[in-house]
Amino acid sequence: MSTPAPLADLVMQSRDLLSDVMGAAPTVALLDFPAYTNAGDSMIYLGEMAYLDALDRQVGYACSIRDYDRGALRARVPEGPILLQGGGNFGELWPHHQQFREQVIADFPDRPIVQLPQTMDFQPGAALERTRELYARHRDLTLLLRDRAGAERAAEWFPHQRVEFCPDLALGLGPLAPTRTPTHDVVLLKRTDKESVNDAAALNCGNHTVTQSDWELTGDTESRWNRLEALGGLLSLNRFTRRRTVGIHQRLYDQQANINLAAAIHNLSQGRIVVTDRLHAAVLAALLGKPVVATDNVSKKVSNIFRDYLGALPGCYFAEDLAEAGQIARTLLAPSGVPLPL
Repeated sequence: MSTPAPLADLVMQSRDLLSDVMGAAPTVALLDFPAYTNAGDSMIYLGEMAYLDALDRQVGYACSIRDYDRGALRARVPEGPILLQGGGNFGELWPHHQQFREQVIADFPDRPIVQLPQTMDFQPGAALERTRELYARHRDLTLLLRDRAGAERAAEWFPHQRVEFCPDLALGLGPLAPTRTPTHDVVLLKRTDKESVNDAAALNCGNHTVTQSDWELTGDTESRWNRLEALGGLLSLNRFTRRRTVGIHQRLYDQQANINLAAAIHNLSQGRIVVTDRLHAAVLAALLGKPVVATDNVSKKVSNIFRDYLGALPGCYFAEDLAEAGQIARTLLAPSGVPLPL
């Protein structure tokens, strides 16, 4: 399966930067595994693992928020960088993850820590000032931002840290193959959480068939994921079991992430094109070679990343809202097959 040149360029850019910020240490720790059914965060995790494999780095310790044990981290990775999961929870919108990130930074003031590419959603105020003060005390903290505007703002707000722009690491998955023949013209994958700003009723695709969903697991797939999550919970009941089962946890994480990714591919494969307000549904559609029309979320991360690099991938379009997305979808599905200008 060939890799489009724009994607290959983004992957190489990220790989070179990761090699630089991690240094020469052969073993790393990777914290904040996304132990939930959001396929986008699973894509980021699997992309991170692909980059680490390509760079010949071993993950000596991995954990979710629930499984974190600083003693186990010190024992298994006594030196070398601590990597914090990338995504969209750097700031105030998802405080639980930001609190965990700050706990790790406080626990390891002398270790190199790399925050993998994030979207930042701080507003000027007490939360930002508290984070700035904590981060300024750390001796070797690198912040990677996955959009250029965020990187510029972070460089201003966190002047004591190294700040770099780095594309979203889910792109490290590379080209993927659909797993079924389309049964609908359009898959509308729409957020149902607090980041949503669109009304699904605004999408008008004319006579074309539309199926709507969000990231989700159902049936046997959901049961498999829940069994893995329950097992992980049992292994985290106390410090003794957490420290003796770190390797098992890492295998569970890989299985959970791959279940989420497989379900997401199966979902998007049912449409000829994809319309979405989820960043990683747009990324996944592009990796599957499907035309995709993206709209924004509350933090504008979709439009920022589309402008910076996602829009350079073949078949990617941006709409200001779902009404415009419907117009683009109808054009893409027209019998003439005339492509839209990018």
